[in-house]
Amino acid sequence: MFTILPTIYFSLIYSKSSVIALTSEDFYTTGSSILKILSQTNNWGLFDSWNNNLYFPFSTFYKNPYISFFGLLPFIVWIFLLIIYIKEKNNLIFSFSIIILILIFFMLGNNNPVYNFFYERIILFKAFRNTAKFLPILIFLLFYVIFRILIKIDSKKIKVIIFLLLCTSLIYNAPYITYSKNFYSKRKIFKIPNYWIKMSNYINTKTNSNLTILILPAIYSTENYYWNNNYSFISGHIGDELLNIRSYRLSEGFTGDDKLRLEMKNLFVPSDFSLRKKDIDYKLLSNFVKKYSFDYVLVTKDISSEYQNIEGIKKWLVDNNYNKVTTFDKLDLYYNPQFFSKYIDSKNLIYKKIDNFKYLLSVNIQNKQELTLLEPYHEGWSIYINKFHDIANHNYPIFNITDIFLLFKNRLFDSTHKIFNDYSNYWVLDPDYIRKNYPKSYYRENPDGSMDVELTLYFRPQSYFYLGLIISGTTLLGCIGYLVFDIIRIRRKHHTQHHTTKHHTSHTRCVMFANLEFNLPQTNYQDTP
Repeated sequence: MFTILPTIYFSLIYSKSSVIALTSEDFYTTGSSILKILSQTNNWGLFDSWNNNLYFPFSTFYKNPYISFFGLLPFIVWIFLLIIYIKEKNNLIFSFSIIILILIFFMLGNNNPVYNFFYERIILFKAFRNTAKFLPILIFLLFYVIFRILIKIDSKKIKVIIFLLLCTSLIYNAPYITYSKNFYSKRKIFKIPNYWIKMSNYINTKTNSNLTILILPAIYSTENYYWNNNYSFISGHIGDELLNIRSYRLSEGFTGDDKLRLEMKNLFVPSDFSLRKKDIDYKLLSNFVKKYSFDYVLVTKDISSEYQNIEGIKKWLVDNNYNKVTTFDKLDLYYNPQFFSKYIDSKNLIYKKIDNFKYLLSVNIQNKQELTLLEPYHEGWSIYINKFHDIANHNYPIFNITDIFLLFKNRLFDSTHKIFNDYSNYWVLDPDYIRKNYPKSYYRENPDGSMDVELTLYFRPQSYFYLGLIISGTTLLGCIGYLVFDIIRIRRKHHTQHHTTKHHTSHTRCVMFANLEFNLPQTNYQDTP
């Protein structure tokens, strides 16, 4: 698709980069001009640079206004065909064209007051907080309308011209067609060293997936590794690619807007012994690790640090009673049981992880008690009550379509949900509230007056994501199904017309011959004497 349709949206090449990971969802709703939306050059990452060096050398290609014209060609063709076809009355074509205009309008994101109104007041509309979700529908409808109008046009010259224009628009996709030349110009592709693979396998198989790793030494923004006698710049965070548990590289530069990452900046103090004239305040680092419950520290000795040396880190690890767990070449993994804290914590609680967005809790409650979740605070984290059964004896699918219906279910103890310790999530569980508002099928009472109850801890925005997938997928399948049906209908119609015309022609010839026979002059034949 990327190499066929020149107007298809392309996301940032470094899909799991720190840029994306640390960008708020509102950023994605910030659009640009209509011209940029149509020519698909509104992706800020495409033109990003560092020290005047473009991340992607081919991005200058898209800054050329003439190249943008080629990206606009399919839309120009669409408008031209509508103008010459306007005399025809086809409600479907004009309805789809109106939808195309509406989609373009909504893709302006925050620059569009109507979009802002829907986004702020209509809950389900948040499924489209990333306006790029409109693009597949937009492109499909655009080419469908062009195809439908071309079928109706008899002029072969116009069809040939339109075909040539659409082929010419592929110039806009030259960087994709010449992939190897443009995407990695002045760059090298490095293979991740084997010791990184071994360490990631160890962490993924030997540790609890609910734990958290802090990666040292610190960097400013970009991870710059020294592999195979070459420096390798990683635009994203390598832990996001290799590790199944949450990991954070200590950094001062582009750290996002959540409190944990913002607080990282406060750990750096002036120093004359580093490239950036700064070092880590190790006392503050100790408090930071305790506050955010980092269970492990991974020291990577293959990275070019701009702040402190490895010896300073080792001294801090010894002073804080960290034990070395394992070593793979240039990677050391440390653990301190004093800093261990439960990911989800409450009295008499057991829980089962379904995925990163959903946990099933089984808790015994007698009086009001606290529940904490060691995730960055977000109002989307919600508690729901389930009908009681033993969660240990049930298997749960990772994706359950019924999760979407949690959007319409009452959230439990939502009024007590608040930020805890300047970072995590906090609720107060109240057994009396459950007794007053739910039937006994939702809990089990014990002789000591306590109750056993099953709860679901769920990240509500994930339902918006699932809903968006369903809406987009259903719409796309519906469009494809209708297109196939319409093509079959048109072919049958042409076949029927051709058959009728052929039959009519044959019948006409028979009538002509019959008339010819009956209109022949009468000739008298006499016997020859």
